[in-house]
Amino acid sequence: MSLFGRQTIKSQRTRMRRVERAFEVTWNIFLVVYALFAFAIWLSHRPSLQVATVVVEGVAATDGNAIAHVATDALNPKILGRLNRNNSVLYQAHKVEDELLALDARIKTARATFDSRKQLHVTITEYVPSLLYCQASQVTQEGEEATTTQSIKDIPLHIDQCYFADDRGYIFAPAPEYNAYPFLVFISTQKSEVNPLRTFAFTKASYDKVTTFLDGLKSDRVTAKTVMFLDASDVRITSRQHGDILWSTERDPKKSADNLALVISSLSSDNGVHVPWKRIDLRFGSKIFYRQ
Repeated sequence: MSLFGRQTIKSQRTRMRRVERAFEVTWNIFLVVYALFAFAIWLSHRPSLQVATVVVEGVAATDGNAIAHVATDALNPKILGRLNRNNSVLYQAHKVEDELLALDARIKTARATFDSRKQLHVTITEYVPSLLYCQASQVTQEGEEATTTQSIKDIPLHIDQCYFADDRGYIFAPAPEYNAYPFLVFISTQKSEVNPLRTFAFTKASYDKVTTFLDGLKSDRVTAKTVMFLDASDVRITSRQHGDILWSTERDPKKSADNLALVISSLSSDNGVHVPWKRIDLRFGSKIFYRQ
């Protein structure tokens, strides 16, 4: 036999040994993984490790039963049809938290934790209402839609729907119809077919300017009752004590509040009593118009 033939046979034998060795290693790994998986299945079904109770905390306006249902459903699915998730190790807490946030817009934060092996705690934080955001349509006295030649300041409005919003203007729930004004009311006359839930009532820049201006009014003992955006910048504020204030978000809110203080001071009588006024227009900077 030639040297080339002997080298070929030796090469084939070496290759076969490598294949057999690789197959043996693979088979051993498979047996170890299968044994570990079987042990994990047995361990996950042990009653001592399974969740016995689900406790929901922090619920006020949201549905506690619905929250408990979402948390409990996450205990049922099995990995590869055998491995039980009903335990603190395999429970998908982050997935449940995301599902709870999507369940109800009133839920601000959700956290699923285990106080012990057998007790699951679901803690909810809800948004707190600080103001009402209302969508309004413009109508005339006869109930017909207003024409473009009419001033929106003098057009009666029909409130279509109001929503609760937090102190940042984030809208999170429909609001009931109130007879009084338990919250500051922001009114929008912009028509929209989109559900405003889980959105902000106004842009952050506009909202920050309005709130800064409203804070400045408090020093003049003027408390806002409603804030209506007439367009992208003009705002009509109805006060609880006096009349309306017309203002533009394009103006500096602090300077505008100082100008209002000067106007109110000039309208005061000699003994310091404020004279009633119907409307003060601050939209034109240092040129201020008022009507008594």
